[in-house]
Amino acid sequence: MADYIDRQILCQAYVHVEPSHFSAKDAETLRETIKEFIQKRGEFFIGSGIETEIVFEDGSLKIKASIYAKVTIAITNAIVLYGGFRAGIDYLAADGKGLSEATVLECLFQTQCHHNETIHTEARIGVIGQIKRVNNSIDRIGHDLPSVDTELSAKRIDRLAEEIRRLRANIKDQQDIDFVSEKIMAEVDALLPKKAPKNFLSKESIRRYELSRQNIADSLQGL
Repeated sequence: MADYIDRQILCQAYVHVEPSHFSAKDAETLRETIKEFIQKRGEFFIGSGIETEIVFEDGSLKIKASIYAKVTIAITNAIVLYGGFRAGIDYLAADGKGLSEATVLECLFQTQCHHNETIHTEARIGVIGQIKRVNNSIDRIGHDLPSVDTELSAKRIDRLAEEIRRLRANIKDQQDIDFVSEKIMAEVDALLPKKAPKNFLSKESIRRYELSRQNIADSLQGL
């Protein structure tokens, strides 16, 4: 298996089937067919500079078809195409999900497996999906800040900080970590003010908010 040190899996199709008739020769043909399938579509939907990998695992027929890319490059391409970080992540996640699902179907078609011969399938989008979930959490918290109980808001912000730490831990390359952290911090600054909102009335609730808000900043610095 290849080791793409500075790259992440941006989308992956996982297929576990039990085809009625399938030989070693069929497997090699399938490998090349699926590789060409995801390479062409990956270049269109994600951009140039991607790497593809097809892995067959032991047990029946298990296929992992993956697209690797440098996160900074993939997101920058999406920002140029769609006009901003938020929109770029949304469309990149949608394209990655769609491509993963299409690859699952292509694997089933190429192996001629219907549902009765299919054990398990997954369409995965990896770190881009995590970034999208972080963006969505920031949106929800920012939207609810003026009306949600202050302690609940602080707890949600703390959970967001942990979510960001998990995201950073899953990104391999330091340049990608720094790039994504900078973009997310800009989203936080836009939607979660440093000073407590007006509905945080007591000194305790204001302090609680400020500590939680700082927890996000710390998480984005790897603290």
